[in-house]
Amino acid sequence: MRENSIDATDTRRLNEKVVEPTIVRGAGYAVVHWSNLDGTNRTSGEFVRMPGFKLQRVQILGSFGGAVTIVVRNDEAGATIVTLKDRSGQPVCVMSTQTHQIAAPTDWVAPVAAVGVSDVDVLAVYERAPS
Repeated sequence: MRENSIDATDTRRLNEKVVEPTIVRGAGYAVVHWSNLDGTNRTSGEFVRMPGFKLQRVQILGSFGGAVTIVVRNDEAGATIVTLKDRSGQPVCVMSTQTHQIAAPTDWVAPVAAVGVSDVDVLAVYERAPS
């Protein structure tokens, strides 16, 4: 298994509650909002794919006490899930309010809350990809 990779079956088993996001689209942008992630209830966000858009940044805010990790997969089956990295190459796994700029293309994106997280929101901001 590669560094920073998570087996998809382990992720489903560990996260019993999946939060469905709210998606807002505007002229040239889209915002995906997963709200009330709670590690006590072992929650993760539902994977989202935004064809025609490029992920620009991820903002994570709320009450922590544990880590929130943003994970990606680049196939629908989700055979391999890896931790998203920001423009500086750092994994997006945080324990405090932060915004990360994203450089690498991603397909499917989701947040995962660890035990200890009590109420965290994650916003993924996309811009329309050039045609």
